[in-house]
Amino acid sequence: MEDIIQIRAAIRFARVFLDLIMFFLLWSKGKTKATFHLGLVFLIFAIYATTTGLLEYAETNRLFLIRFQWVAALALPALFSFIFYFTNRTKHIKLKIFLWYLPAIATVILALTTDYFVISISSGHPYNLVLGPLDRIARVCFIIVGGIVGFYYFFRGYIESQGLKRRQLKYFLVAAVIFVAGTMITLGVLPLYPRTDLIYFYDIIDDIVTFFVILLIVYIIFSKKMVLGAEVKIILTEILVGVIGLILLIQAFLSQSTASKVLGFVTFFFFLFVGYLLIKTTRKEIQRKEEVEKLAEELKGLNQTLEERVEERTKELETSYREIKGRKEDLERFYNLAVGRELKMAELKKEIGKLKK
Repeated sequence: MEDIIQIRAAIRFARVFLDLIMFFLLWSKGKTKATFHLGLVFLIFAIYATTTGLLEYAETNRLFLIRFQWVAALALPALFSFIFYFTNRTKHIKLKIFLWYLPAIATVILALTTDYFVISISSGHPYNLVLGPLDRIARVCFIIVGGIVGFYYFFRGYIESQGLKRRQLKYFLVAAVIFVAGTMITLGVLPLYPRTDLIYFYDIIDDIVTFFVILLIVYIIFSKKMVLGAEVKIILTEILVGVIGLILLIQAFLSQSTASKVLGFVTFFFFLFVGYLLIKTTRKEIQRKEEVEKLAEELKGLNQTLEERVEERTKELETSYREIKGRKEDLERFYNLAVGRELKMAELKKEIGKLKK
């Protein structure tokens, strides 16, 4: 069980790192209201993941930390705001955002100050929870109902949109289905039947699902043509190497024995070296691909120029042919006239000769 706790803590802090990267990317690179609210979603998830990670090491204020996890409820109105801005449903949007955040904020306040959500938490690891009467109801409302409503508006936006927006929404629907299904199972359904020996696996599965969803969202947001572009591929590779490296580093620090720590740090530095080679190879591969594409474009341009020149020369030859044909016809007419005059003159000479006789 101790190994599971260490793995879970390492993955959880790696998720914090990844959520904060997404928050920074969306706020610094997105520069739209939709990406602003999506960035808020990842910031809230980072705060939630931080509290669950700290819970493994805190001996005091554990009840506050477990209650503070309900800050994740604020992610739902932020997600709704993103969906409505992204699908251009901005009529009375500020009023809607206020109405969405109002019950979420009330839920967080009640969770922090009352026993309606979490009554108590045991000491030690793994811990046992005594849930309040509103915990199950709130989970159903926020996770299941919220997921269904969000999916519904995503689907409506997909039907009504076209072009790049439609392709983006299609990928968002895939990400939403994966995320909502994983969240419903790991955080909505399974915790309703708590078992001490499985509680850590819920969060591990949730973090893994979230990790793949984040990679998909990076692809959707920053790939303008919805084709795995060079910049997006490099970003995804660097994020993958960074997250796995962070997990290995945290696991090395959390190791109990000296031999495990040494082995953990050796594995970490070896992975950094392999990751560096992977990123370097990816960049070179992309650079070669870009050079090939550039040469292909140049060749295409040369072919087009050659075709244009051939077409232009063909037109010139056709024009010259028509001119020559016209001159030939003129010469033939002139020749016929000249021959006709000569024949006429010959006849006239004969007649003159007859008259003289």
